[in-house]
Amino acid sequence: MAGLALTRPEWPGERVAEWLRQAHIIGLKPYYDFVESSRGQEVSVFEFCPHEHLQVLDEVGGLLMLHLPRVERLADPRNIAEVRQIRQQYPNIVMVIAHLGRSYAGRYAREGFRALENEEGILYDTSAVLNPAVYALALDRLGPGCLMFGSDLPVLYMRGRRRWEGDRYINLTSGDYAWNVNREPPEVGATYTLYLYEAIAACIDACRGLGFGALEIDAIFHDTARGLVDRLMAAKRSW
Repeated sequence: MAGLALTRPEWPGERVAEWLRQAHIIGLKPYYDFVESSRGQEVSVFEFCPHEHLQVLDEVGGLLMLHLPRVERLADPRNIAEVRQIRQQYPNIVMVIAHLGRSYAGRYAREGFRALENEEGILYDTSAVLNPAVYALALDRLGPGCLMFGSDLPVLYMRGRRRWEGDRYINLTSGDYAWNVNREPPEVGATYTLYLYEAIAACIDACRGLGFGALEIDAIFHDTARGLVDRLMAAKRSW
């Protein structure tokens, strides 16, 4: 079993180092939500993932699960520049960009993947991505070897599906949530399966549509992540 440390930007580097010395902790998982500001997600990566933390992580070669900020997500040139800066300044960090760069709709994927497709050493997890077009773009631009499937449970344990309108995605579900205002008729809702299954199907269908087979699908759903975790757990002996 392996896990990531949920960090706060105000922590000193030594506290981050203490977490990385804990058994089974192989990296960090910072969030822009922890930046104490009224700007919401419109912050720099380095405001919630400061250089002091990155330096500690680089020294041990740990994993960084990076959630990109800003409303333009992977399409924001400032995010692209900061991703490149981390890769150049902290080359020992294993970078995983979460949610395919939060590319739930196609434009973010088209612009972001184009900008980063030649950047080596970056992995992407697919958590909460249900859009078949985004999977197809990721597979075409980045290749299946860069992708690792993520469940994003318990969120994707909802029953429903998504609809896309330009850059906007709409969650359709039969669940009794306050935000659930886009309801379909009850007889349609009764046919919903889990969001998780919709994500799995979208990924596999995109793989098959591009001619990838069992080898690539196994890598996305198991082999790449398993190999990464095993390598980092073995490296922890020197942390």
